[in-house]
Amino acid sequence: MTERQRAIFWAMRFEEIDYPTLGERHGISAEMVEAEFAAALTLFMRIVREPEPWWRRLWPW
Repeated sequence: MTERQRAIFWAMRFEEIDYPTLGERHGISAEMVEAEFAAALTLFMRIVREPEPWWRRLWPW
């Protein structure tokens, strides 16, 4: 997730800021804010749904 996607996701979910306001804040259109939010939400949901691979538990990092 990019830094802008993270900032938009955080603002949408926790600060309850609308698309036009976020667009002004980031210097992009409201449609771009919507696309960035959708990309962040898709990535977040994919990470939450996918189980951790068994081999990752064997490595210390």
